[in-house]
Amino acid sequence: MSSSVSDPKADVRERELFNKVYPLSLEAYLRATGWQEGCEMPQVWRSLRKKTESGDVEIVVPLDRTYDDYADRVYDAVATLAQIEKRSQSSVLEDLGVSVSPINVIVRIADQARSV
Repeated sequence: MSSSVSDPKADVRERELFNKVYPLSLEAYLRATGWQEGCEMPQVWRSLRKKTESGDVEIVVPLDRTYDDYADRVYDAVATLAQIEKRSQSSVLEDLGVSVSPINVIVRIADQARSV
């Protein structure tokens, strides 16, 4: 597993990616892929559970994006999903509505503008 988001060596942009995941998107994805409700602390976090080949797994969904450890908890969830689903974290983030691919902007200068 890669380094934690709270690791000082972690890229700041990486933290920003995990902060872009909405709690409702994460929870909806989990429910849509067969995760069952576990326990919760209302307005703070909710856990969802699933039986896998390697045993029971629990993911905690933080419910407030303003918490200092929000990105860390989402990172934990994404890393767990990537491992269980045998795919990349980038792919999981894309399914959660976060664009991981950089957007390249191509600027084309008209021939007339070049001669100015």
